[in-house]
Amino acid sequence: MHHDNPAHFGIRTADFKLIFYYGQPENDSSLGQLTMPWKKGESYKIEPTPAAWEFYDLRTDPREMHNEYTNPKYADTIRELKAELRRQREALHETDEGRPHIQWVIDSNW
Repeated sequence: MHHDNPAHFGIRTADFKLIFYYGQPENDSSLGQLTMPWKKGESYKIEPTPAAWEFYDLRTDPREMHNEYTNPKYADTIRELKAELRRQREALHETDEGRPHIQWVIDSNW
């Protein structure tokens, strides 16, 4: 079931949260289908959304109001979290190698 949230995965520590929005449906057969057909007038067609990263410093921004992904101050932390996110996805067999359209977006934006 789709709730109008772009497809994503991420990692959270006590201090930081890193999210990658890859924005692709699991398979192409859902493209063009309505997201919430039971909500008259509030449903949209499923379409891919642009890939994007979000990063929050939960110590200074616990409400996650300021995306700090492009802030050079956090470059090392983001690099470490990306490496840990990759390790965890592999350890949990949560990679998208079987979904080449998703894997391409991940590889292109990592």
